[in-house]
Amino acid sequence: MLEEYLRHFVNARQKNWVQLLDVAQFCFNAQASSSTRRSPFEIVSGRQPILPHLVDHPFAGKNPQALNFTKEWKQTNDIARAYLEKASKRMKKWADKKRRPLEFRAGDQVLIKLRPEQVRFRGRKNQRLVRKYEGSVEVLKKKEDKYVEEILAERVRRGRRPARRIHEYLVKWKNLPVEETSWKRLEDLEAWKQKIEDFKLRQLTGTSTI
Repeated sequence: MLEEYLRHFVNARQKNWVQLLDVAQFCFNAQASSSTRRSPFEIVSGRQPILPHLVDHPFAGKNPQALNFTKEWKQTNDIARAYLEKASKRMKKWADKKRRPLEFRAGDQVLIKLRPEQVRFRGRKNQRLVRKYEGSVEVLKKKEDKYVEEILAERVRRGRRPARRIHEYLVKWKNLPVEETSWKRLEDLEAWKQKIEDFKLRQLTGTSTI
């Protein structure tokens, strides 16, 4: 979204993009997220900042330059907010096109994503060229679906390699007792990103269930 905003306001020589960052950052932080329904300002401070378009008092000063600056800043703020909203909708539109629900049945051929510790390099020097998937593998039977009811906690632990960190979340499963909670890796919770966002919001607002 930042690139989209700068593309509309930068001059022909593209030399003034640094001066545009303050307004872009302010507008972005004042814009409500589609996930949390709140802006970063509101999450951190508990309230929305006073925006230029919310202050409409008649000018009573003696400095016309101050009046012109206020009008220009308000106009730039309004345009920036409009372009940021437009860019956000465009990004969501294209992202939704790539998403599709997957449901596997017995007999389907699938690829299995390998975790880093499951990959054997076998003397290969360039790790980026190592294949990330194994297969194809036949689905024997459909596993009973488990749904995330709530994320309760998070932790980061060491992997087998000293530099590797594994990010995990403690999951409360729907229709299962609390005793059945289990730690799941971040990459295993791709389908429940909203639950992770809800957990992070509770941590910021101090309403955690733990």
